[in-house]
Amino acid sequence: MWGRGFASTARAAVEGRKWDAVVIGAGHNGLTAAAYLARGGMSVAVLERRHVIGGAAVTEEIVPGFRFSRCSYLLCLLRPSIIRLSLTFHTFWIFNRTCPSLFVGELELKRHGLKLLRPMAAAFTPCSDGRYLLLSFDEDENRREISKFSRRDADAYMRYENQLDKFSSIMNFLLDSHPPEFQHEVPSFSDRMRSRVQKSVFWARCLRQILSMGQKNVMDFVDLLLSPTTKQMVSIDSVRSGYVLLHHVMGEFDGDRNVWAHVQGGMGSVSLAISNAAKEAGVHILTNTEVDKTISPPGKHVVSLFTQYTPYKPSNGRWEDLTYREQYVQRCFSLIDEYAPGFSSSVVGFDLLTPPDLEREMGLTGSSIS
Repeated sequence: MWGRGFASTARAAVEGRKWDAVVIGAGHNGLTAAAYLARGGMSVAVLERRHVIGGAAVTEEIVPGFRFSRCSYLLCLLRPSIIRLSLTFHTFWIFNRTCPSLFVGELELKRHGLKLLRPMAAAFTPCSDGRYLLLSFDEDENRREISKFSRRDADAYMRYENQLDKFSSIMNFLLDSHPPEFQHEVPSFSDRMRSRVQKSVFWARCLRQILSMGQKNVMDFVDLLLSPTTKQMVSIDSVRSGYVLLHHVMGEFDGDRNVWAHVQGGMGSVSLAISNAAKEAGVHILTNTEVDKTISPPGKHVVSLFTQYTPYKPSNGRWEDLTYREQYVQRCFSLIDEYAPGFSSSVVGFDLLTPPDLEREMGLTGSSIS
């Protein structure tokens, strides 16, 4: 955490200069935007109210000696084009100001310290009778695993995965494409021509993507996006809308789809790598932090429990009540003990982030992570 003198100096440096753009919040999204704006030739400052950068993608020491990825826990949805090194044509319109078009390198996050670790498995589901379902990233192994329960489901799952793979291609195109700009002012003749060319190129590429899928796949794709979650085919995915489901299966690791990567040093390392890229581009960030490569002492481990559907206002208590919070944690531990006996006895400390905590500390309105 900064001393008062350093904070005052940094604040004076920001207030005493006119910036092209000021990004409020040093979360991974804000840092990414700042880096690209600076690479586009703008002077950029990032202001973060906390003592640590990263927002929800942060690594912090909660229990002495142990560092935790407090909120986000896996890297999946950060676009591969941002991570890798490539040259892409970018134009920015900020505050009705057009920056010069130029070739801008991507953020090269691996060069800036990001190290991804491939997970050993995709999902592990224990059963109370001692059986389990272990899904990997190998199609044949998954077929054998699911066949232990149902050969019919195994065949259906393979069709399900192949279908999602086709749908992911069009989602990747949509997310990585630059949509046409809408002019709010009366444009010049050259601006109108440029806009028409951009729109023609964009919609022509969309049409090619749609035609390549075929009519049936297009109808199934639209049906998936608009369907209620009860129509989803796998229970772990049925808690999401079709649109969010597609975002989840689009995650990549070194070119492999639907693989969520662990990050060496915790999720704060993602934000640190982006901040390094941003600083290299000239971004001024008010906070500063280091991330030392391990997140727990030798022989020890940290565990993140992602508990969904926790109410913002419980009907049987209050999150502000320390006793109620302690009882909630113990109930969670006892449920885990049913499948992993002795788990609770190995816990040396914990951190609980309830919906109001996420809203207050991370700025996630209503605790929404979307």
